[in-house]
Amino acid sequence: MLFSVRTRILPRTFGCSLLWLCLLLGYQTIRGEAYREWTDRDGRTFTGSLKGVAEASVEIVRKNDGQTFTVLREVLSDADQQFVSDWEADQVPGIEVPERLEWPRHLRIGPEYRVEVVERDRAANRYVYRSNHFEFISDIELARAVVRNFGQVFEATLLAVERMPFRWNPQPMEGTYFKVRLFGDFDAYHRAGGMVNSAGQYVYDSREILVALPSVGLRKMSSEYVLEPGASFGVLIHEITHQVHHRWISQLPVWLVEGLAVYMESIPYADGEFRFDRRDLREFIASRSQTKQLVDPAEMMDLSFQSWSQTLQTSVEAARDNYFSAFVLSNFFFHDADGGRALYRYLRAIELGSSEADARRSLLADYPDEALVDALVEAYARQKIRLKAK
Repeated sequence: MLFSVRTRILPRTFGCSLLWLCLLLGYQTIRGEAYREWTDRDGRTFTGSLKGVAEASVEIVRKNDGQTFTVLREVLSDADQQFVSDWEADQVPGIEVPERLEWPRHLRIGPEYRVEVVERDRAANRYVYRSNHFEFISDIELARAVVRNFGQVFEATLLAVERMPFRWNPQPMEGTYFKVRLFGDFDAYHRAGGMVNSAGQYVYDSREILVALPSVGLRKMSSEYVLEPGASFGVLIHEITHQVHHRWISQLPVWLVEGLAVYMESIPYADGEFRFDRRDLREFIASRSQTKQLVDPAEMMDLSFQSWSQTLQTSVEAARDNYFSAFVLSNFFFHDADGGRALYRYLRAIELGSSEADARRSLLADYPDEALVDALVEAYARQKIRLKAK
């Protein structure tokens, strides 16, 4: 299934009917949840989202007013009681989830940031520079000031990924630096293994980023190279995110790995600072959705790394659809699905040894059948962004 995207308000049609009142106890309003239809023993129905389970009762958030109620299990239909039992079975014990995930407002690299020249070999066209956590190996000589301006993109991206509330814990291999190879032209970049139609690439096996410097605004002026004012670092930030996120890549599905990288592109960046508090979701989506399609979430979540790579090499348009769809889905789980707590729980389950498939069942427990599509539509509608099925 494919969806087109329009950035305008979606009319909210929340008509729901309340069924039974049984040990009803109001709790605080919770927004941004997925919902399913519940039925009691008398056949009456209402729409709500499961929030918690006790021995004899369950907590359900009613959709039409956001109220949380405690309901006896025995009044639920057999199908609903089975759903609750399955939900319980999918929960992983020992996971503590924060009551609220705390996102940074803005992050800037500190005064401890530094750049040094490690090697200068003109005969071999090999120039090595280091910042606090990255080593840059270039085939052209760069002024230290250029490397300093360029390198702060890397250090700031590392800091931003580290401070996200999901405990990514990015680290280079012990006793080493994150490796970056820089190329003065696209021919050298392609000879080193950079893919055609790409400007930068993270190589998983060698843990290196390959960067074609012209793609990030580096130009030769007279006898030296300079960064053009206003250069865009989106591609670079994307690949840096993959590099510092390395330990998770083999454990997570491609939609989340790529979705995180595109998410980092959506955060305004300038001069070593990320401004999470100035992110404009509508503007970013509008810039990415003019000719793109949103792939069905179920199809996206089943996509393999191999299929993703094949699409990237065979169809630029389909690849853009994949990147955009991965971002839309990831952004939803970062902020809307239980305020990001569902994804936090999913990640901790994987850390504790659950398979991705088992952890995903828990992640999607509130989203049976087409409920995830409905939840996406409603979540983005609150941001005045319309997701429409084609």
